[in-house]
Order: sequence, then C-alpha cells, then structure tokens
Amino acid sequence: MVDPSKKTCETLLGTGKPGLSSEEGSVQFDEPGGLCVSPDGQFLYVADTNNHAIRVIDLNNKTVSQVRILDSFRYL
Repeated sequence: MVDPSKKTCETLLGTGKPGLSSEEGSVQFDEPGGLCVSPDGQFLYVADTNNHAIRVIDLNNKTVSQVRILDSFRYL
C-alpha cells in the first residue's frame, strides 16, 4: 500500500518469500512486476513474473486468485 501523502509504503499481501501460494495467511508471489487496478477499484491485477502468472487480489476481502489462460497453441 503506497500513500504518497504520508510518504509510506506497506505490504498489502505476501509473506516476502517467493512462491505461488494463495492460501490465507501464507500468500506468496515471485517477483511481482506489473500492477493494474480494475475500473471499479475492487480488484488489483498482478503480473507475477517468476510464476508466469496473472494473480488477482480482491481488495475488499484480501483474497488472491489466479487468471487461468488456456494454451490454444499446444496442439499445433
């Protein structure tokens, strides 16, 4: 959480150790790089670089899920 007016930066979620856990109390990321907030401000999308994943944080209840992308070129 970044608050420019207070000049503070705090961890919203994550243990600080690399991993792919989405379990409450032990959420892990591995080099989160890009962030995007949904238009309604309810979700934060995170490019979790070393996990090769896009993670979604529900900002209301602080839960984490993962966007599932099907590999349509797998059988070409």
